[in-house]
Amino acid sequence: TERVYAAEIMGATGSFREIFMENIHIGYGDLFMRELTEISFESDLETVELHFALKGSTSAICQDTQQEIDFDYHEHNIMYASHFRGFASYVPRKDIKVFEINLLPSFFKRFLPYDEKAFMGFIGALDKKENALLSPHNYPITPAMYALIREILSCNRKGVFKRMFLESKVIELLLLQLEQIISINT
Repeated sequence: TERVYAAEIMGATGSFREIFMENIHIGYGDLFMRELTEISFESDLETVELHFALKGSTSAICQDTQQEIDFDYHEHNIMYASHFRGFASYVPRKDIKVFEINLLPSFFKRFLPYDEKAFMGFIGALDKKENALLSPHNYPITPAMYALIREILSCNRKGVFKRMFLESKVIELLLLQLEQIISINT
């Protein structure tokens, strides 16, 4: 299922596009913030999010832990959220472009290298169902990651072939993230 929303609310103009599949949710937002905007949100879902800040800066605070999550443009990270409550703030007169992939934790765990020291804390958070970032700092989005994001957003296939294509690209994007994190942290 695919949906596109045009936004003209809360000091923002732009659009948000979502693609829903069995284990994967893909979201792409392209917004212009006219004024300082804070959005409160709450989710009762359990998800692992591959987050990519393509343009602009965003900041969110988890109300339960008071952990601040900041992204500058061209940065990515992986986070786990279980029953997440918080608020996000957006800087005025700025374009914000975000690309997010939400995975069911059971799907994500199939690809997580459990023998890597860099992932031990995140694996523990997943097991305890505690909100967490895979890494305390964000990583630069590489040209190969940007190419995969473009392929995902421009996919014109239909039906089962679209699902197969998107799932394979999501796994490839996750592969690039995990390889980069391991190479920097070893």
